[in-house]
Amino acid sequence: MFIKPLASTPNSRIPTSEAPPIINAASSGEPALSASTARLTLAELEEHAKKGTPGAQAAYRFVHSGKVPENQNSFEDCVGFLAKFDAKAGESYLLERLLSAQDSPYTSLTFCGDAEVVLKALQNNSKITRLDLSGCKLGGKAPVLISRLLARSVLTLFHVDCATVDNDGLYEIALGVRKNESLTHLELIGIKSAGVQELCKALVVRPGLLCLNLRESDLDVDDMNSLAKAVSDGAGVERLILRDCKIREITPLTQLLGKGGSVSGLTYLDLSMSRRDPDTENLMKVAQALKSNTTLMQLAIGTAPHKKKLSDDVVKELGEALATNTTLQMLYLDNAVTPDQCEYLQKCLATNTTLQGVRILPPDEELSFKGKWLREPPDVG
Repeated sequence: MFIKPLASTPNSRIPTSEAPPIINAASSGEPALSASTARLTLAELEEHAKKGTPGAQAAYRFVHSGKVPENQNSFEDCVGFLAKFDAKAGESYLLERLLSAQDSPYTSLTFCGDAEVVLKALQNNSKITRLDLSGCKLGGKAPVLISRLLARSVLTLFHVDCATVDNDGLYEIALGVRKNESLTHLELIGIKSAGVQELCKALVVRPGLLCLNLRESDLDVDDMNSLAKAVSDGAGVERLILRDCKIREITPLTQLLGKGGSVSGLTYLDLSMSRRDPDTENLMKVAQALKSNTTLMQLAIGTAPHKKKLSDDVVKELGEALATNTTLQMLYLDNAVTPDQCEYLQKCLATNTTLQGVRILPPDEELSFKGKWLREPPDVG
């Protein structure tokens, strides 16, 4: 098992999956955990603590007095120590006591490990509002447990990797989404076609989801039709992230965008590709839709440094759209354009007074590099 803190909250205008931070627990004062949980007597546990065995002191304090490990490292050491003696009991019991206690301080959790362990521990939790399981591979009963958790939890943000989930499991997750009334941000990585369509049916009947992230999914025309219908039928989706998706046909979505603000409230669209080369045909349709769209405020169509650049035809179409579009505020073209293409876009921007920023290189926090911009927003300098 691995539980990790997330970096500080990213700038909202930079494409992000909005992963949640972890809140380190303080002392909870909950009832003591039975020493038999880890198949150790209290005396044996105390002896390990006196010897300085890693994790034993934190485990002893928790078992003896219910004192929650005070920081991230001692929490992981404590779980690791107990897991040596009984892996399932060590993980699940500690997590259950930490997460289901009435005075549990946790409101946000990112978990890597056995998904069933943490999902069982969360079934009676009423405080966790942000849950990231994208580092877990789902199997067994995990989809059913997710469905139950979504149906009765207060989660507002949920991230999970669906790449290993079969159609039955995806149906269960979609059923949970349909019953949930609190979710505003949902990320389902690598979801299969049947799952996309079941999810979209759920979104049509439960409005209020603001951000939908389906990155690394394989989307056919039926999926895109379902997605466009969900976005246009009042689901409330404002941010749609299709990063690294294999989109067979984007027309249903671009037709929606081309109709402007009459049928959709979509303000943010991420079609970035870090694992694939840009799809010229689909991006041409996106650029053409921009000419009449009146809702999009942010668009990301960047690539990875080692991938192909945008074609000249796409850049030409994009430049023509920028000359007339009056609602787009931020455009992310990270690693996607050549110097000549940048020069052409710069000329097109001469008549655009509403676009606040055009980024052509992403920031690098380690190098304190704030990115490179054709037009730099006021708060980046």
